[in-house]
Amino acid sequence: MNIRKLFCPDNTPRILLFLFFFVISVITTIACGYTEKNATGNVLLLFLLLLLAHRNTLTSITALLFLFCCALYAPAGMTYGKINNSFIVALLQTTADEAAEFTGMIPVYHFLVSAAILVFMVIFWRTHHRGHRNWLALLLFVLCSVNSWPLRMVKGTVVGTTDTLREMQRYEQLSQHRADSWKILPGAPLYDTIVIVTGESVRRDYMSVYGYPVPTTPWLNTAPGLFIDGYTSAAASTVPSLSRTLIYDYEQNPDSGNNVVALAAKAGYSTWWISNQGKLGEHDTRISVIASDAEHTVFLKKGSFASRKTDDMLLLQETERALADKSSPKVIFLHMIGSHPNPCDRLNSWPNHYLEQYPRKIACYLASISKLDNFLGQLDGILRRHSRHFAMLYFSDHGLSVSDSANPVHHDGHVQGGYSVPLIITASDITSHQSVSRKISARHFAGIFQWLTGIRTENIPPFNPLVDREPGPVMVFNGEKNVPADSLKSQRLIYPDSNNHTGK
Repeated sequence: MNIRKLFCPDNTPRILLFLFFFVISVITTIACGYTEKNATGNVLLLFLLLLLAHRNTLTSITALLFLFCCALYAPAGMTYGKINNSFIVALLQTTADEAAEFTGMIPVYHFLVSAAILVFMVIFWRTHHRGHRNWLALLLFVLCSVNSWPLRMVKGTVVGTTDTLREMQRYEQLSQHRADSWKILPGAPLYDTIVIVTGESVRRDYMSVYGYPVPTTPWLNTAPGLFIDGYTSAAASTVPSLSRTLIYDYEQNPDSGNNVVALAAKAGYSTWWISNQGKLGEHDTRISVIASDAEHTVFLKKGSFASRKTDDMLLLQETERALADKSSPKVIFLHMIGSHPNPCDRLNSWPNHYLEQYPRKIACYLASISKLDNFLGQLDGILRRHSRHFAMLYFSDHGLSVSDSANPVHHDGHVQGGYSVPLIITASDITSHQSVSRKISARHFAGIFQWLTGIRTENIPPFNPLVDREPGPVMVFNGEKNVPADSLKSQRLIYPDSNNHTGK
């Protein structure tokens, strides 16, 4: 067989066709966002697939369908990168006005890329070989398509759409089976503005404000506030922990609507939920249902928590917008991505000053805590500019296992570090730095919220973390059952390495 005829019909200039195919391969690969890794290989693979597809009618039709999808996605792809669940959620949930606004933000030349792909499709079809079926080209096309980025893109879109539709249905089901039964008692708000910051995967014993010898929290070290040493998360991962933290009667009734967001709204507060976690996904949907009780919701990620690497610092901008609203009193809930594994992905442009002393992932974990310290310092400054009477409460949803093992930073429900988290309160009327050593379960959070806000209910009494005590041992959910936190094994802390790790 003549190899040249495998790729090009006899009546088309081969060099011109090769050049045209190569240029469109470059454009399409860039437009679909597949240049972050192995850009050259991805371009050459698409180039080869187009040449092979050109020699067989069936593969030509397949290639045209793929190129048409690429032409539709190209304007968004050149702006946001390769398609993911975040884009799929936005597409499925967007309104006509939002679609028009989204389209208006895309540069005109991005649409010219779509036009170029469509023009290429016409030329591709008009020049494809119709004389006979080229079975060798078909076989090679199938073999080269296995694990190729075009196939991964199509598969990811189908799976992502299916998963998103399923999570949207689950969201609706969870929303329909819940109603709060809060019974509000008369009372007066203690603050005009309250900000509740839910952190992610932060262990308090790696914060210098709680005694860690390396300065990971320079602002918190001297900031006026209440620092509770002994606060224990309800579980060692986000959903089981926050379900038991934010919903006071979750274990008696998992479908309960008795969460602190609904409580604030029912007590007459304007409520915001601003999140850098996901909106829909296996690890996000239940918390999003709680968030839906807020009057205003903002999700920086439309899909799951891993759908985009958005920076927690963007939460500060959204907080300023919420504070600019004149309604009072108000409660703003912020949900951070924090130090969620992999912590190196959470730093964005934040400097890592710990690489010389620690293995890379542990260094990233400590750097993510120093970033949190800066975040809370900035948030405190914003609140002092916008409000005369405010309170800010920070806690982490759970801790992590931090060790010198092959997997140094990970979720672990069988060690105390998985539950050892900070509870920090700053306020306009707190002027000194106070450390309080007291064992408190996160299951008392709804009571702590009442104590902080001044809200009172018939359902539960307020819980003062400065004087109230646990009636028994602090219990945690280890993924299977509730166990005493003190029964779990402890971990030694990782200190600076005298051998000076390079961070590789």
